[in-house]
Amino acid sequence: MYLLVKLARFINPQEQQQLSKDIEKYVTSFSNSYQTEKDDWISKNRVIFKLDLINSKVDTFLQGLLKTPGVASVVQIPSKLYNFESESFSYLIHTLIDFIKENGYTDYAFDFRNIGKAPLHKKAIIDRLGKKKIHLSSTSEFLLYLEIRSQPARKTESRKIIQARIGRKFKLQNNKTDFDQTFIPKLILYSPFTVQEVADFCRLSLTFKMDIILSNENNLSEELIEKVKTSYFKGIDKIKYNITPSLEKFLANSIKTSVGFSLWGTKPINELPIMIQKITSMESKKPVIYFIFGNEEVGLPLTIRKQISMFRIGIEPSEPLRASQAAAYALGTLFSLS
Repeated sequence: MYLLVKLARFINPQEQQQLSKDIEKYVTSFSNSYQTEKDDWISKNRVIFKLDLINSKVDTFLQGLLKTPGVASVVQIPSKLYNFESESFSYLIHTLIDFIKENGYTDYAFDFRNIGKAPLHKKAIIDRLGKKKIHLSSTSEFLLYLEIRSQPARKTESRKIIQARIGRKFKLQNNKTDFDQTFIPKLILYSPFTVQEVADFCRLSLTFKMDIILSNENNLSEELIEKVKTSYFKGIDKIKYNITPSLEKFLANSIKTSVGFSLWGTKPINELPIMIQKITSMESKKPVIYFIFGNEEVGLPLTIRKQISMFRIGIEPSEPLRASQAAAYALGTLFSLS
């Protein structure tokens, strides 16, 4: 089999060389038959190994490898699916279906990489698999990895060949970022003024897998979202966000499940988990709980503060945190519920 080891984002070339040696040393403790492969697709932040490994040792091997500092994820690729070539979309789909079923699944999560200008789109693959009753699911335990690139047609052929690497991706799981056992958290940013604060909330959304809501009292939210798409956070299509015209009107139906945060809040932040537990205990199903933060120009209006429980973040009233910093602190407090 092949292992495509992906390294952390900011690993420099010197660190990559050292990491390659560290990984190679780890590999030798499990397999005497291995070789390092040169990756001519993408060379930065990736290491490829070809090795023989007893099936019973694979799980232990992968978990240990994932705990190596600097390793972000590992893709296990069967030898027959490494630099696999397909002359048609249908044959590629057939191969994907076989691979998923061979692993005992009929659903999958998906990590797709299109290198260069291969004429395939993620949606087309998902749609075709769905028609074959292989369904995309973000909660699936099987993370399908597919990267493709186009190869020029050989002299004896008239069509371009799709070259692919098909495997199963493994990442370290962190259950401490999973709040959905008892409630559904959503972040609200009041009437943002800057592209940076919107982008920072988008990053929180992606990191903690939760929706964000922007109120639009100053009529800037839609414009800021468009600017975010082309500047600070181009991955905005990966998150769920909504814009509401008025936070005060929005709260009319969610006062009991909304909490706010401020340097001048009246409740200590360590009481937040207790309040969350009280809310969830009174609901027959998982409630949506809204965590509300003021913008970095004027904070939260007094009319909002009077309506909801306000938790205090910090001990000195001189320099408040940025909205995204306060949100990250509040979310960290919620880990005590997990």
